[in-house]
Amino acid sequence: MCVDFTANYLSYEPGGIGRHLTFLGAQGVLYFAALLLLESHLLHRFCYTLRRYWSPRVVRVDADEVGFASEDEDVHAERRRIAETPLDDLLATDLVIVDGLSRTYRGGGGRREIVAVDQLSFGVRRGECFGLLGINGAGKTTMFQMLTGDILPTSGAAYISSFSVTRDIRKVIISVTVEL
Repeated sequence: MCVDFTANYLSYEPGGIGRHLTFLGAQGVLYFAALLLLESHLLHRFCYTLRRYWSPRVVRVDADEVGFASEDEDVHAERRRIAETPLDDLLATDLVIVDGLSRTYRGGGGRREIVAVDQLSFGVRRGECFGLLGINGAGKTTMFQMLTGDILPTSGAAYISSFSVTRDIRKVIISVTVEL
């Protein structure tokens, strides 16, 4: 049996490996691009931006109009403190800052909007012990999931150790780990 060494093994024809090498190279580029998108969080930021612009707007209702209990005086004062104090001053004094944080979900076949967290604003100063109280379904777990980066907020901003939860979640995790 004699082997013909003059055949073109790199050809695209049957018996050649040209097609296999081309697809192998294309797959390498594709998987590298997917890994780059995941590791750099570009896809995460893109989806977050799309959600902010495509999600339906929530209609705000005055609590007095529908008979809900009005905000407590201290809750109203904290909301005003967060809204009226410049962000740099808050970052210097508060370890955790939540400013107008909201999270909504689509329910009822996508036609109805369910508000899980509605315009939550508060700050936790360094060394302060903070407790979050509320009835079942008030949005406490959802708020903590937004602060840990498990879910994205629909609107608002949150900062932990001067890092934005929506933009710098890795730095948030590192800074919290170092402080503990």
